Amino acid sequence: MGFGGILGILLIAGIVWAVLRLSDRENAGNLFSSGRNKIPPDTESPMDILKKRYASGEISREGFEGMKKTIS
Repeated sequence: MGFGGILGILLIAGIVWAVLRLSDRENAGNLFSSGRNKIPPDTESPMDILKKRYASGEISREGFEGMKKTIS
């Protein structure tokens, strides 16, 4: 196995790495993302916050329906 064999192995490893990286659904379209911008799992979703605001009377039904369409 000469220099050409090692180069071939490195080429195949690079292709496998690229395919795995591109198929990562969380980082699709951004090869250099490290996941720093992920929302922590205990954070309320926008819909939860909207429902609480509506339940507390902070927003009207019309406002709730409009915002619901916007975030959905």
